[in-house]
Amino acid sequence: MKPSEQQPAINQELAAGLSQYKQGTCVSIDWVAGTALVNIPGGTVNMPMTGVPIPRQLCWVGFLGNQPICLGVVPRPPLATVTGTPGSGGLVEVLSDNGKTYMVAFDGGMTVTPTDRVLIDWTSGGTILCGPSADPISGIDLDVPVGTPDIGSGSGSRAVTFNPTDSGTQNGTSAGAGSYWTAQVYCGNTTLGGYFYGGQIASTIPDSARIDSVELFLSAARSSGSAPTIGLHSLGGKSGNLNVDSAVTTSGGTGWKSLPTSFGDALKTGSRLGIGTKHGGYHIFAAANSNNSGALRITYTV
Repeated sequence: MKPSEQQPAINQELAAGLSQYKQGTCVSIDWVAGTALVNIPGGTVNMPMTGVPIPRQLCWVGFLGNQPICLGVVPRPPLATVTGTPGSGGLVEVLSDNGKTYMVAFDGGMTVTPTDRVLIDWTSGGTILCGPSADPISGIDLDVPVGTPDIGSGSGSRAVTFNPTDSGTQNGTSAGAGSYWTAQVYCGNTTLGGYFYGGQIASTIPDSARIDSVELFLSAARSSGSAPTIGLHSLGGKSGNLNVDSAVTTSGGTGWKSLPTSFGDALKTGSRLGIGTKHGGYHIFAAANSNNSGALRITYTV
């Protein structure tokens, strides 16, 4: 075979499936030999490592021809929200920003309480390192407690971030009905989701204030299809059927979404109490306070 023909032939072989990757579960590691024993579909195989897996957790396995190589652990989000209380075994339950629940270890000198945002080292198998001061993605101060913010007094312009107290999704088309079957906020053809803020917005912003801007931060676990629509609802908490109105189209994905100032006008008077999804595409947004999803930043002048 001519040299000019060799690489196209190699590319065809790779495309035919001689090079691929799949997930497996690490069984054990031989640090002396530098190999990992991994359970993959078809059996348990000992293989060299280029990345470090974690025993009993998922890892990526690549195949170069017939040779499997462990590429390392399947990544997990570094930020999570504490959802349980520390147990006698030295573990605590957290809700990761991928929407999954894990039991992780923590420093015995730390005070860990539910709703705390924490930074996790997964290379150790799952250990809480600290409670970060701010979210590295949204830049929101994580030390600001959920509840009515302290905005001070006097006239002028203010930008206040309201953190949701809860969130959830119901099935429905024109309105939601039945149980809230997840804390994540879905936006699809047959789902309506909502973030709930209690009465904190109406008790903070004066009715006479001029609303200058309204922004909603969303952390997307999935975002596909047509653009999501975001509107208003009148529920103070996760009880009752969601009925979302005044919906507008916004962009999918993670980030701050600009909403009409009329949303702020409705929220400041208490005629509406929260933000909800009203169909469009297939989008899954994180639960309240998971990666700061649902944070509502309203700028107004008094």
